[in-house]
Amino acid sequence: MIISIVAERAGGGVTIENLVDQIIERSATHPDLQLKLRTIVTETLGTDWRLAARTRFDWDEAVQTWAMYRVEDVPRIPLDEIPAGITHVRFDFSLAESVPLDSNAIAGFGGLLEAALPD
Repeated sequence: MIISIVAERAGGGVTIENLVDQIIERSATHPDLQLKLRTIVTETLGTDWRLAARTRFDWDEAVQTWAMYRVEDVPRIPLDEIPAGITHVRFDFSLAESVPLDSNAIAGFGGLLEAALPD
């Protein structure tokens, strides 16, 4: 899954750490999912975790722009089309042509995906 959120900085907003804590609380009965979330966040932020812990974002805008997409529904380069010898490919893509999942479909997945739904 890919979650897209427009995150504008805001002095009195929430931090990534606040968001992670909220998801952790929602998955209190699943320590394995809590560990998975912490691992994903740690690997994603890397050495930028200190900055992420201090940077605050506008919660209302994030909730209004939040959308989840299945990886299969977004543009990508098929691995079997990458020529031999190329070891790293990076690209940007637009979600403008992709259709986000609705909240009911996401809730049906359970686990971290359901816990990540905004209130």
